This record gives sequence, structure tokens and C-alpha cells, in this order.
Amino acid sequence: MSALRSRLALVAVLAFAALVVGLPAGRAPLWDPNEARYMLLARDILDSGRWLIPDLRGVPYLNKPQLFFWSVAVASLPGGEVTEWTAALPAVLSSIATVAAAFAIGARIWGMGTGAMSALVLASTIGFFAIGHHGQSDVMVTAWTWWAFYGLVVARRAGYTALPLIAYYACVAAAIMSKGPMGLIALVGGFVAIGATDGWRTLIRLRPVLGLAVIAVLLAPWYGTYLVGHGSEFVGDTVVGHYGSWAFRRGALARLESLWVFAYALPWTIFLVGAATWWRRLPDAERRLIAAWTLTIWLLIGLSGIHRGRYLIPIYPGLALLVGEFLTRAAARGGGRALRGALFAVAGLAVVVAAFALSPAARLIGGEGRPWVPDSRAEIALIVVLLTATALGAVVAARREAFVRGGLVVALGVGAILVIEGARYPARFARDFDVRPIAAAASALTPPGAAVRVYPDIWLTYDFYLRRPVVELDRTRVEQLLAGPASGAVIMSRKSWTGLQPLAHPSWRIVAALPVFNEAQSLPVLWEELQAVLKTVEDSAEVIVVDDGSTDSSVEFVRLLQATDTRVRLIRLAANRGLSSALAAGLRAVRGRIVVTLDSDLQSDPGDIPLLLAQLDRWDAACGWRQARRDPWLKRMSSRIANTVRGAVLGDQVRDSACSLRAMHRRCVDSLQFFDGFHRFVPALLRQAGHRVIVVPVNHRPRRFGVSNYGVRNRAWRGVVDLFGVRWLQARRLRYEAREEPPDAS
Repeated sequence: MSALRSRLALVAVLAFAALVVGLPAGRAPLWDPNEARYMLLARDILDSGRWLIPDLRGVPYLNKPQLFFWSVAVASLPGGEVTEWTAALPAVLSSIATVAAAFAIGARIWGMGTGAMSALVLASTIGFFAIGHHGQSDVMVTAWTWWAFYGLVVARRAGYTALPLIAYYACVAAAIMSKGPMGLIALVGGFVAIGATDGWRTLIRLRPVLGLAVIAVLLAPWYGTYLVGHGSEFVGDTVVGHYGSWAFRRGALARLESLWVFAYALPWTIFLVGAATWWRRLPDAERRLIAAWTLTIWLLIGLSGIHRGRYLIPIYPGLALLVGEFLTRAAARGGGRALRGALFAVAGLAVVVAAFALSPAARLIGGEGRPWVPDSRAEIALIVVLLTATALGAVVAARREAFVRGGLVVALGVGAILVIEGARYPARFARDFDVRPIAAAASALTPPGAAVRVYPDIWLTYDFYLRRPVVELDRTRVEQLLAGPASGAVIMSRKSWTGLQPLAHPSWRIVAALPVFNEAQSLPVLWEELQAVLKTVEDSAEVIVVDDGSTDSSVEFVRLLQATDTRVRLIRLAANRGLSSALAAGLRAVRGRIVVTLDSDLQSDPGDIPLLLAQLDRWDAACGWRQARRDPWLKRMSSRIANTVRGAVLGDQVRDSACSLRAMHRRCVDSLQFFDGFHRFVPALLRQAGHRVIVVPVNHRPRRFGVSNYGVRNRAWRGVVDLFGVRWLQARRLRYEAREEPPDAS
């Protein structure tokens, strides 16, 4: 392979990996408290400047070294704020760097073809994708670990010269700086791999004294600052208490959970089964080095006191390298039969998965696995088509003995499915595991400057979204609090509330729960955003919330708002009557001289309200124009067609008639004609009544919770009927001029 083709192959593979792991990054709300921990530490760094020893819940954090949360802080510097995306960026870059390491190792040992195939296999490994886009330090540990292995390979081929060995030990130190003792897997793995491949006497050539010196110097910012600043706590609580007891927290049988790697590495583990028969016939020292390194890492991870799926991510690059070598080299060396069987088995697995996706059993998956299950017919159909195409491609490649092409078909097929999942699953995850409404509700109901109360050990995820102090209550204190009338808010698990509810005063109630439906998720977030706007308007402002027959906890939340803010008014419809009825009820209830309307789905930005209000000195009404729509393409297209047709029929020159974000004088409300569907034609109705209307570009945001209640099918025909109804009113509008004549003086 020429140098140009090699570079193009590397760029293509890295672009593929960036698409797979980068697409979902930062798009789902935080859930894992470990991910939130690094974000909170990075936030404390930006807020307080404590780069060496940041605080977590007001206490110096000593459990992990600083490299990963340093990287999150650096990624957040340009925007000045830690977000879901800036927290995920270091992990995404680490994932891409790990894929690059697989490419470099495979190319160095067996050639560019093997390197490219190994990198593709890794990028399309399910377990690698599932962890690689989350803000977890395990991903950074993996990148440094496998670049350490690359340094070891170079050192071994160069006769263990100093420079590549220094690079190896420097990567080991960086792995340790990323997460602490877990980074030692690169050190132990290197010594075991060299000893098992070249003999144990060879270990002296690794220059362990040089290695210890390099590691000691590079780790000084970690243990040096922690020892100087908090020596006794670091040694007693962290080194002895936390690190020392980690391996003894589970029984021996529980260690077998690390065998889940076979499932998480599908479909590539099928190729490993076929490769095992070929390896016995054709031993290879380099393959043995990779296998010994990978197996050592696997065994060390299995010793962990607690099993988590992300701990397994350092294993996947080794499996990818072994599979990549098998796919690219076995056919010419007597392994064709094993490759053919593996491709047929992968095709069979793809058919089974496609059948499962179409069956009702797929919808029975619950817990944290539920967001990964496609829930729309189009998505399911597309995935089934890709699985079927992958199966057919694998069968054709096996019959033609085009095994490299077969590997490409499988990698690209699985990768395409992961891209679809990456695009779709974050919204489902937000639907089922979004703590933001709970945090927003607790923040809104807690007096300014006061700490939010939590019970018992509530996840750090809430701290990130609360952005205010948190105080943990013990059992006695929470029982005393709940025994009296409701005051403020307490965050607790559903299980804890079930046990405490019989002891609680009747005034305590659930305001936000996980998951919830209707608009209960968005109301706390909307109220928090409205607070900033309300500070800029006069004290007599009021907020009217119209409940259109909600069946969730929306009303309870609004009632609690009324207890803490006299500006909040609640109007309830007896039953669900639709947007027009709810809007009409709210407009008829207004008492102020200026009226602002918006939906509660968070797609309209309350921050645009001042832009609209600024126009009312010269105009009677200011209507929003969602210039950059953030809706699905079908909804955008249907709205564009509808606005074009409406403009041609009514001639109102309004680009976005249905935008709910509007501001107008009270006299405009008095002239509106209310009918079922009028909410789509407010600008046209106002102009028809003689008012001056201006259109103002406003921000439009993606839907964060639930799905829209209005689609193309349930609004197209009614919209056409309403359009011609409005045109009829427009044509039949009375036009006359009249004046009262005074009595004739003569």
C-alpha cells in the first residue's frame, strides 16, 4: 500500500470512528454520577481556579488524579462553562486516539491493511461505542494504555533502546494520571506480555529503574500535591481505604462478570472463535504479545471490586487487533475455512437480531437498556434493512472467499447501525432518564441562596444541574422534616419516598418524578428560564399557566409555584380541548396591557421575549419567526409548504404563522376571533383586524421531552379547511368609513 493510500486509509478510518462516537456525544442528559463527578470538578476549577485540588460538595477531592478533569476544564474554557458536550469531548478524542493506536499497531506489525481493518473493527464494536462517547476517564485510560503498547512494540523491535521505552513509561504515567491505579494495567500488561513472549529474563531489558523514574516524575502533580495539601487523608482514606480495599469488595464468582466482554464485543467475538483454530496451526510471536497483553488486562479488570461495563473498554482494542489480523492474513495461510464459517455465523446472527427487532420481545427490554431499543417504524425498518444487507454481504463474501471484503461489509453495516443509534437514542434516554426537571423543580422551590436538601446519598448528577449547594439529610432529619407541613423541596429516590410517605405530612407531594409525561418535565425548566426574563419587566407582571387536561404532575408543580410566587395564575380546562382552546382561555384571562404567549415544550426560548417587547413601541404585535427550525425534516417541510400556501391564499406576508412566541398589546386580544384552529392564523387575524404586525426572527430549540402532539397527519386537512375559513372571513370583512355628524346648528 502506497504512502498516499495509507494516509487516506487512516483519514477514512478516523473519520468513521469520529462519526460513530462523536454523533451522540453530549446530546443525552447526565445520568451516571461518575460522569457528573468530573464535570463538577471541572466546574470548580473554572469557578475557583483550584486546578491542583478542586472541591466536590465543598470537600477537597483526592480519590482520582487530575488529568481527565483537567481536560474537561480545558475543553470548557472557550465557552466558559462546563456542558454535556465539553465533558464528552476529551472522551471522544480519546476514543479516536485509541482507534488510531489500533491502526498504528496493526500497521507496524502486519501492514497497513491489517491496521485499517483492526481500526474499523474497533470503531464498530458495540461496547466501545457505548462507552466511547461518554465523559468517562476509562476512555482516556484506554487510549494511553494502547499507545503505551505501541511504544513497547517499537522498543522491542529497536532492541529496547531508551527513547521508545521512555515513551512507553510516559504513556503508562499518563494512564495512571487519568484514573489512578487502573492505569497500572499498562505497566503490568507490558511486563507480562514481554515475559510470556520473549522469556522472563528479558524483563531486565525493559529498564525498570528508568521506568520508575519516568513514572515518578510525571505523577508528581498527583501524589505530590495531594500529599503536601492533605497527606493524612490521601494516604489513609484514598490509598489505604479506597484503593487498598477495592479488590476485596466482591466474592470470587462475581468476578466472572468480566466475561460480558464476549457479548459487548459482538459480532467480532464470533471471528475470535474461528481464529482460535487457525492460531494453533500458525503460531506468531507478535500475535502472542498482543494476546498476552490483552489477557493480562482482562484478568486485572476482572479483579475489580465492582463490575461496570465501562471497565472493559481497554480490552476491545486487543480483540480488534486479533480479529483484524485473522481477517486480513488467515486466507493466505490456511485459515479460509475458519473465515468462511465465521462469516456465515455473523450472517446468521444478523438475521436473528433482525427478527428480534421486529418481534414484540424487543419492547420488553427495560431499565437502562430501553433507550437503545428503536421505537419508530422507520428506524426499525432501516435497521432491519441494514442487518439483512449485512447478512447477505457476509454470505456472498464467504462464498467468493473475499474475506477482507466480508470484514468491511460487517464493519460498515454495524457502524451504520451504531450511527443510527447515536442519532436516535439520546432523545429516548432523555425521555426515560432525565434528572433536569427534578433538579429544576427543586431549585425553583428552594429559597434563593439556600441549599437543596437530598436524601439519602443522591447522585452527583443532581448537583451538576442544580448549580447550588446540596445538603444531605440523614434518616432522623428527613423524618423530622417530612413530619411537618411541606416547605421547599427534598430530592430522594422513589423507593425512599415509598417508605417515608406514611410518615409524611399530607401536604408533601411528588412534584417531579423520573420518568414523567405531558409537560411536567418541561415546566420546571421553563419556570427557571422565565425567572431571568421576569426580573427585567415590571413588578405587576403575571404568569398564566393553562392546563389542558394534564394527567401527570404538572398541576401539582404549578400549585407549588403559586405558593411561592404570587405572580403565577393557574387556569384549568375541564378536559383536554387542544391548543386553540387553551390559548383562548389564557388570552381571555389576561389583565395586563401587554400580552406574551409561548408553549411550554421549551422549543421557544424565553430569552427572546425582550426582543419582541422592544418592538411594541412602534407596532401593535410582534410575532416570532423560527428562522432555523429544529424539528424533524418532515415537520419542517410540511410547515414550509403550509406557510407558502397560506401566504398565497391570505397574502399576509408572514413567514411562520404558527410560532407560539408572540407579544402584543391588550387591544389586539380584544379583536381576535376565537375558533378551533385560530392559533395557526394569529398574525393574519391581527392584520385582518387592522393591527400593525412585525415578524421577528427568534431562536428555536430541539424538543427535549416527549413528542409533539401535532403531526402532519392530524393537522394537514384541518389546516386546509381552516385556511379557507379564514380566507372567507377575510373576504367578508366589512369595509366602511363612518363618522358621527353633530346636530345641525341651523
